[in-house]
Amino acid sequence: MGKFKKIGIGIGIIIVLVSIVIQFGLESKVFEDLDICKDEPFCYSARVTKIIDGDTMDVKHLSTGEPIRIRLSLTNTQERGEELYEAGKDFTANLCPVNSRIIFDQDDGQTGDSFGRVIGLVFCGGLLLNEELLETNLAVIDSRFCDESEYRNDEWAQKYGC
Repeated sequence: MGKFKKIGIGIGIIIVLVSIVIQFGLESKVFEDLDICKDEPFCYSARVTKIIDGDTMDVKHLSTGEPIRIRLSLTNTQERGEELYEAGKDFTANLCPVNSRIIFDQDDGQTGDSFGRVIGLVFCGGLLLNEELLETNLAVIDSRFCDESEYRNDEWAQKYGC
């Protein structure tokens, strides 16, 4: 095998490895991102697999591969058939597109709901989706859960009505 062919193969391998790192993120980067979490045991990185609506998404846990349905804590977007349903869903899909990596921090005060979804905060590209939906008037605070949510005293939750 010629010298240039070996170099070409080596460069090809490097390109593949760099692509994998870009696609899936470095493990150390995942742990750096987790610094935004309030508690480590119920905070993890995941990959978005489907946007259900503005406040619900399906993800795949990056460490375990487990499929998980997430519902945003304290944040309520409009339901199918309501005026801003599509706008809320599109906003979520644009901020947290399918195949993007998110950080999820489970709400210790209300860990799940009657539909089997886990509830918490979702960070996409460093932005808190819960807050961004409220900021753009595509969601309202679901005040029914302010008393039990661990995030009830967070600045964004207080600002929008908890």
